[in-house]
Amino acid sequence: MKTDDLKGAIEECTFILDCFDRNASRLAVNRECRNMNLPACHGFDKNFSCEVFMILPGKSACMTCALDESFPKPEKF
Repeated sequence: MKTDDLKGAIEECTFILDCFDRNASRLAVNRECRNMNLPACHGFDKNFSCEVFMILPGKSACMTCALDESFPKPEKF
């Protein structure tokens, strides 16, 4: 999926729920949501536990800002 395709897929949305299994996809969605000022919720698992990350534009950190160094490096999107 290209960035233009992603933007077209979410341009009419008011909220994004991301359950991708690849970091590159999560970060691409995060970037477009940030550019479009859309709230988003990212859900993922790590070591048999689940994490949910809520992003509210202008009120919370974006995913890129909040990740620590233990978060796996992004793969190719």
